[in-house]
Order: sequence, then structure tokens, then C-alpha cells
Amino acid sequence: MRRRRLGATPLFAVAFAVSLALALISARVDAEDFACATDTGRPIVAVVLEVEPPDQILADNLARHLRGELTPREMDVCTSWPASAKPIARVRLHVTRQGASVMATIEVRDEVTDKRLERTIELGKMPIETRALVVASAADELLRASWIELTLADAPPPAMAPPPALVRVLETEARVSPGASGAAERTWALGIDAQAFVLPKHDTSVGASLWSLARLGGPAFVGVSFGYDRGIAHEGIGGVVHSEDLHSGASIGYVTSTRSSRFGLRASAGVDAIWVRFVADASGHAVGTDASVLSAMARAALRAFVRLGRLDSFDRFEASLEASPFLVLRPVRADDALGQVLASREGLGVAFSLGFGGWL
Repeated sequence: MRRRRLGATPLFAVAFAVSLALALISARVDAEDFACATDTGRPIVAVVLEVEPPDQILADNLARHLRGELTPREMDVCTSWPASAKPIARVRLHVTRQGASVMATIEVRDEVTDKRLERTIELGKMPIETRALVVASAADELLRASWIELTLADAPPPAMAPPPALVRVLETEARVSPGASGAAERTWALGIDAQAFVLPKHDTSVGASLWSLARLGGPAFVGVSFGYDRGIAHEGIGGVVHSEDLHSGASIGYVTSTRSSRFGLRASAGVDAIWVRFVADASGHAVGTDASVLSAMARAALRAFVRLGRLDSFDRFEASLEASPFLVLRPVRADDALGQVLASREGLGVAFSLGFGGWL
């Protein structure tokens, strides 16, 4: 008669269940180790972990990675925090599974810049041992991308005052990588305009010009321009005359927009030097003569622009319209044989421009 070994199978099942429970409890304890019970006064980066086993390792590694990066910089990383403390940023990890697909969504809500950044990564096609590092690196990049806006020259005012610890982090990174903010913020612009200059009762000309801007720091900038214009023909008793000019100008101005704005205004004031040539086309037995004169004008300008996005080397390509009242500082005239003024550059006028350009 065979003896049955009673209790072997139940004992094995109990041991397996206990081992599994201990593993789950251990994983949960690891996550709860990031709870912040008291308000230390240090800035808090909140971590919201929406994961279930077997992806708990992704959550634990993310929290450890952020804590390892931010704790030496006098910031706390917490999965829970006191009601009296307000996090400066929230990092949320949400992992979903569907068959072989493992989708990790990392979202950063930055309370300082009032920005929301998000990235979704397909982890199912990656080796299991690399998934945690990929998730942690993506969260770190999103957090840095949001904070780096505070270093930009034309950044909007922060939604909340950056804590001193965050300011020190940004200052340190700027010293270590002085080119980082410069790479993000372009300081030189180039563009082309089609333009018309209107001097009522005197002359009207159309042409084109190239312009360039350079930031001085903050919203201020300086600009230079070079252009060519041709005036309409004026008929006299001996033929017709028209003007041609080359002009070069310098200006200083102020831009109202921020890097993230789609629309903006630029106001400027400057002086142009103009080389004017009056070209005479004689008729009949008349004799036509040409004359070249140096002139100058002072002008103010208001340019409205809309950013169209990136285009090759242009970080922010834009289309713009400008109105520019001007005053001719040195009048120049072309007379006919009887001394009548056929064309002149004098008095007050206004220029209109349609342009395209961007920041390089």
C-alpha cells in the first residue's frame, strides 16, 4: 500500500505565496521610501508613479535617479509631501501594457514656468535591462528642458518665483556649459524686405533691402540695413527724370515678444545715409543730365511679425509688416530747364515694408 505525502503541495504553495507577497511588499516599501513626512523648506519635485508589477522597477529607478540628481542640489524628491509644501514641479510616470507593447508616458508639469511637457516611449521593443534607464533619462531631459527657459533673454515672467536652489542649479549649469543657453537662444537675425517710400508731392520709390539684427541683452537690439530703391518717373518739358538710391542705415530698438510667442512687435529708431542719383531721359532737342547727391534721413519704425516656425538654419522664421515715418535731413532736388522741381527728396514721408527673416 502506497503512502501519500500529505502537506507537501500545500507547503510549497504557501512558500511561493509568501515569497511573492514579500517581493511585492518590498517593491512597495521601496516606493514609499520616497515619502516626505515633514516640510524641510527645500523645494520639492513631486513624483507620481502610476505603475503596477512587473513594472515597479521603472518607478523605483525613476525616483532614485531624480533623487540622486536633485538631493545634492538642495531639492527633495517626494512621492507624498506635507500639505504645507507646494512642489515646484511634478513628474508623472504612467505605464500601460497591451500584449507585447509596454508604453511609458512621462509628463512634467513645471509650476515655475507654467509649462507641461510630455513624452511617450515604447519600451516593449527594448531590452528589459535598459528600460529603467531610458525612462529616467527621458524624465530628466523634460525637467531640464522646462527649467532652461528661465535662462533665456526673452523668457516670459515665471509663474512663481524660482527658489534659490533652482537659481543656483541654473547658474552652475550655465558656468559648466556656457554654450547651452546660447544654443537655445539665437542672438542674430537676418531678413529681406520689399519696401515703398512715399514723400507726398515729391517722390515715391520702391525697392528692396537686407537687414540684420543683433541682441544687446534682454529685449534690446541693434540693427543695420542696406537697400536699393527706384523712384517713379516725373515728366518735364525736356523729358523725364527718375531717382535711384542706395541707402544704408543703423538703428536701435526694443522687441515686445518672448521666445515662445507667435506674434510680436519691434519698435526702433535710426538714421540712414542715402546716395541719390537723378537720371534724366531727354526728348527732342533737349539735353539730359544726371546728378548724384548724398542725403540722409531719420526714421522711427514699428514692425509687427508672426513666427512661422523653423526653416533650415532659421530657428524662428517670421513674416512681418512695418510702417516707418521718416524725415529727410538733407533735401535733394532735380529741376528742369526752367527751374521747376521735377523730383525731390525732402520733408516728411512714410515707408512701408513687407519682410521675411529669422534668427540664426
